Order: sequence, then C-alpha cells, then structure tokens
Amino acid sequence: MDWHRVAGSLRLRVRAVTIRRAATAAAVVLAVALVAASASQFGRSAHVHWAAVPRHAATPETAATLGATLTTATQRQRASASRKPTTGRKPATHTVPIQRPVTRSPDTWVAWAFLDRGTGRITGSTNISQTNNTESMIKAWIAADDLRRHTERGATPTADTLALLSTMIRDSSDSAAETIYRRNGRDSVIRRLISMCSLTDTRIHSAWWSLTQMSPRDAVRMGACIANGRAAGPQWTQWLLSEMRKVRGAGRFGIISAVPAAEAAQLAIKNGWTLHGSTGRWNVNCLAISDRWILAVETRYPPRVGGLSYGAKVCADITRQVLAPVQP
Repeated sequence: MDWHRVAGSLRLRVRAVTIRRAATAAAVVLAVALVAASASQFGRSAHVHWAAVPRHAATPETAATLGATLTTATQRQRASASRKPTTGRKPATHTVPIQRPVTRSPDTWVAWAFLDRGTGRITGSTNISQTNNTESMIKAWIAADDLRRHTERGATPTADTLALLSTMIRDSSDSAAETIYRRNGRDSVIRRLISMCSLTDTRIHSAWWSLTQMSPRDAVRMGACIANGRAAGPQWTQWLLSEMRKVRGAGRFGIISAVPAAEAAQLAIKNGWTLHGSTGRWNVNCLAISDRWILAVETRYPPRVGGLSYGAKVCADITRQVLAPVQP
C-alpha cells in the first residue's frame, strides 16, 4: 500500500469537509443578515413587542384608523436610562398600522398619540392629526396660562384664585374655567397655547374654549408643554401637576384606570367629555402625563353606542394596548 497516496487522499478529504463547513457557515451568516435587513426594513425586529388586545375580525378601516408605531423595548430602556427634558422643538411623528386594533363600534371615531419623554418622539394612530372638541381637557392649559401670567406680571395668585383653579382641575368646574378664560382674553388664551406649545393642528372656536379643535398629536404636545414648565412656569408647574393628580369624581376615568395602582397615583390627568345635542354625539378625550410618557386618546360616537362609560373604556383599552411595551 502506498501510504503517501493514502495520506494525500485523506488530506484532500479533510480539506473538502473544511471547505463545505465554511461554506455552510457563510450561508448561515448571509441568511441571518438578510433576515435582519428584512426585519429592519419592515419594522418587525425580534425585539418589537406588540400589545396583547382582544382578538376579533379587524376590518381594513379599523386597522388603518388605529394604526401605531411601537418602539422596541430596547429603545425604550435606552431612552429611560438617558432621559433628557423635552425641548421646544416639534418631535417627529411616526405611524404604521398595527395588526390587532381594539374592539369598537364602526360608528366610533378614535385617534391617539403617545409621546416618549425620554426621546421626544411622538407615535400614534394614522389619523393622529385629526381633531376633536377639546372639552374640559383644555382646562389644564387654561390653568397653566393663568399661573404663568401671574408670574410674568410679578404677582402671586390669591387664595381665591388658587381655589378657583383647583376646582377647575379637580372637579372640572366649567364656571371656574369660564371665569379664568375670560379674565385672560378668551381667544388670546388659545393663541398663546398654539404659539408657546408649537401646535400645528389646533384651531380656535371664537369665545368658546371647549369647542377648540385639537388633535391627539397636539394634545400630547400640550401635555409636554405643561410637564416641562413652559406652560405654567417653573414656580407653578409642580403645583398644577399635583392638582391634576388629584382629579376626582366623574372626571377620573380612562387612561388612569388602565395603569398599575402605583403609577396611577403619580399620573397627572385631565379628561374632557360632553354629549352634544347639536351633533348627536359624545366627545370624549383623555390626557395623562407620567414621568416617562404622555398619552392622549380622543373619541366621538353616537349615544346609542354608549354613554360616558363607553368613551372611558375606549381610552382605557387603547392605553393598555399602547403601554404594553412600556410597562415594566
């Protein structure tokens, strides 16, 4: 037997096996790279957490209306670790359809927006720029504007003024809101809101604060304006947020009912709700400010679909869906 030939043959076989293994490994690496690129292109990386919601047959209309972009859990963790105060610039807005929208009546209009306070990024439904009557949600701004203007003229709000502002926020007093609104120039109150908070979709309804038209995108911008101190000023921001945490009675619903109790205790909210005889529709809005995020949900629907409790449930259902990737 020619041992030299045998040894040479064995070496050739070993080299062939090595080459085949290397080729297989290279193919695997290439396949992984292609999958990663595809996932990145379509926004479906392995780290994206889609919220669990009730399953039902979603129509194309509901999927489009309740579209959303959810940032990855990793991105949110990094944002929380390196949180910086939101600046005055307008955050970018992103939307993409979600696959399983919340159950709702086809007669129900819904829009929502979520602002990550760590990054300033706004995500939301595909109709994020459509508007609704603000109703009492705008009282948070009316109070902030009054407090800031006191500081600007070197004055301190009287005990009576603070009591008026408190009942406007905690109990959603319309008469208190009307008094403060008139005292500060009616439409000028809303003009300052649009200017100071860099709103793009809000429209004034002359001499009628509750009919101000505002999108959920602008609502979270207003919330950011309140949270970062621009709206009420550094002296009164914490006072106002504290009052918003103490909302009680009929106005305590929606977003706050969909978060853990510990977080709910620290959540600053201002909701708005009215059944309009002229349109035959409920207008319901929910706004909540946490130390990590700001969320606004707006909806309108005919009374045959339900009363205030229906709108409150819409706010809560969307909150659970949107916040699923955020909750610890």
